[in-house]
Amino acid sequence: PRCIFEHSEITSETVPFFPKCEEVCGILVFNSNTDLSEDQLEKVFKNMKILNGGIRIENSRLKSLSFFTVSKREQRFFFDCKSIIENNPKLDASTLCDYGYLHSVTGIKVAGNMRDCGCYNIGLNKCQVLFGGLKIINTTTLPTFSPITEIRGDILIQDTNFANLSFLGNLERLVISDAGKKEKMTINIRNNRRMTRLGLPFLKQIKNIWSSDIFANLENLSPDFCMTIEEVILFLEYKINFVNLHAKFCKDPGNLHNLKLCHFESMKDLEQNCRYILGDLMIESGDEEYIYKLGTVTHIFGTLTVRNTNLQSLIIMYGLSYMASLSGLYVMLTDNNRQVQCDKLSIFQSSFSVPVECFGGNREIVVFLESSVAFRYLDARLCDFNPSELTPKTCRLTNLNDLDSDCVYLIGDLQVDSGDEEHSEKLKTVSVIIGSLTIKNTAVTDLSFLGNLRKIANLNVYQVLYDISTEYTNEHHV
Repeated sequence: PRCIFEHSEITSETVPFFPKCEEVCGILVFNSNTDLSEDQLEKVFKNMKILNGGIRIENSRLKSLSFFTVSKREQRFFFDCKSIIENNPKLDASTLCDYGYLHSVTGIKVAGNMRDCGCYNIGLNKCQVLFGGLKIINTTTLPTFSPITEIRGDILIQDTNFANLSFLGNLERLVISDAGKKEKMTINIRNNRRMTRLGLPFLKQIKNIWSSDIFANLENLSPDFCMTIEEVILFLEYKINFVNLHAKFCKDPGNLHNLKLCHFESMKDLEQNCRYILGDLMIESGDEEYIYKLGTVTHIFGTLTVRNTNLQSLIIMYGLSYMASLSGLYVMLTDNNRQVQCDKLSIFQSSFSVPVECFGGNREIVVFLESSVAFRYLDARLCDFNPSELTPKTCRLTNLNDLDSDCVYLIGDLQVDSGDEEHSEKLKTVSVIIGSLTIKNTAVTDLSFLGNLRKIANLNVYQVLYDISTEYTNEHHV
């Protein structure tokens, strides 16, 4: 309660009640009753770095918003709210569309001031920056947004007869504000049965001002809907997670800046010096002599299968950074490649959803863990495997007492309970747990015995990933 501002407007009578907190909840209304100067307001707000709630600046005598404190670390003030700044005849709000105090707000409305910036559902054929996102539903009328180069907010285009998004042909930048507090679609283009292309030739940046994931949905479009290699590269580089991706690759790859695109038929026939490979890459017995051709490849647009080979390493593929498959599994390393060191594939930065039947003993699940792949849906189980055939050392867990030493990968639900403290040293080498972690009712004072643990993965969505509760929790650093 002490960090909540409950008054209906900002005046000399209400500011004594303004909380002296870095993060404040409330609706700040500046209007004709606001009788404080910018210098006086700066003293009122000097402690506040984050506002959760809303701002309304209407019919005020304010000339600037310099009274808001800028975070020294972030170099901007954080608003987690909708903001309206309108009808302030002395206020110059022209810089808010660039890198002013409110530049991180995507839902801001600025109108009727001495100088405005951007637009918010009005004058869309005259402005370059659109605030509040774009929502077009159930229409056959093609809009005119040709001047718009930047959209701040989410895009929803649904139930139209549009063949493409060429009405946004000058769009260069999409900026969203999604802190990840709830799941939402940043780009949601669905049920547009005549849409065959995106048609955004100048789009170069998709930015979330927060560090959370960006989700997109391309669903129920024309059966002929396709994406160029250039477009897919953009989505890969900005790590867009697709819930649905009803598309195929276009025959026209787009602008690849003179980098070589090769169509895969076989390793023997694959050309040299390829930067991009289009097709399902298959490496089989007898292809070992051609593996050198993959040394220049950075992107694979298709799937990768390695099976029945004598390969001991895939280090030749050190430059491979991205993979995108519009259907099916990305990577399959079969059990016949027992010597392949899969950790070399950790440079994959794939971000599309993948259907998988099971993760095998060739450490497929570790490949995805090391790659930071974000699964929206994962219907899979862990396949049977022989731990003795895997390196680094992989151990099945039954109980901590019987666990071997020097395990790096641990398969099973790890539970450290009262009486297990003496065996906790066995866990010092564990870096990955495929299962769950529970620590309870123990006398441990810290978790240094898990100092090498980097990742936990669990294919059971209904099971808690980790649970740490001991009587020492509040007294020590656990």
